[in-house]
Amino acid sequence: MAAHNFNDGQTGFSALQQTTNNDSPYLQDGKVRGSSWLNGKSVLLANSKGIYRYEITSQNTVASTEVSVLNPTKKAQLTIISCLFPSTAYQIITHAELKKHIRGVMHPIN
Repeated sequence: MAAHNFNDGQTGFSALQQTTNNDSPYLQDGKVRGSSWLNGKSVLLANSKGIYRYEITSQNTVASTEVSVLNPTKKAQLTIISCLFPSTAYQIITHAELKKHIRGVMHPIN
């Protein structure tokens, strides 16, 4: 999944950045770093096959030109991509593992 970071802590995926308008802890002394501040938090996704609960395991930072983050993985996981702000030449990659799938049919609200 990918969405913009609007640097307001609420819109798009901006809430995934630890602090607004601050590259730390993702960039320190010109070096890319990661963050563990969201580790253990749940992400819920739903479709017609049910509800999926993922657990965030890590965040790392890559150059915006790095495309290997889009490579398929062997196990079910969620990869969320958003820009770092203000250093938009980098992206925050949030990783989450599938923990539970609740099967069921989703019905539209009439």
